[in-house]
Amino acid sequence: MQTSIKSTHDGSELTISQVRKSTEGALLSFVVGIKSTNLRCSTKVDGYMSDGLPAYFSEMNNLMTNFGGWEGTRSWSSLEGELSISSSADSLGHVTTIATLRSGHYELDWSAEIGLQLEAGQLSGIVKDVRKIFEGSAT
Repeated sequence: MQTSIKSTHDGSELTISQVRKSTEGALLSFVVGIKSTNLRCSTKVDGYMSDGLPAYFSEMNNLMTNFGGWEGTRSWSSLEGELSISSSADSLGHVTTIATLRSGHYELDWSAEIGLQLEAGQLSGIVKDVRKIFEGSAT
């Protein structure tokens, strides 16, 4: 199963797939990727203390729906830093999200960054899709 978060600006995508859970339901890992015109890459994210991604998107949707956005930047990162996301909103309902992927936490490991322009109306669907993929069955 895979879900994609697509930019309204240029069709760039952030993908989430291969969510693995223990038989007890604990998140073990997931794969996140970015796709753009001239770039495609992915990395495995360790699940330990990195299960807050659905809550991150839910918070953005709540703030946009109930308060018309937020001031400054909202951020989330996996424990080991393989994935970090930051988002800002404007008063017109646009959400600018920057996702950074890293292959590891060593100086010579690669990193890649993508910017996604999202619309407020996309957020509820994103929340639904991200929750669905993370609620998948245990392996």
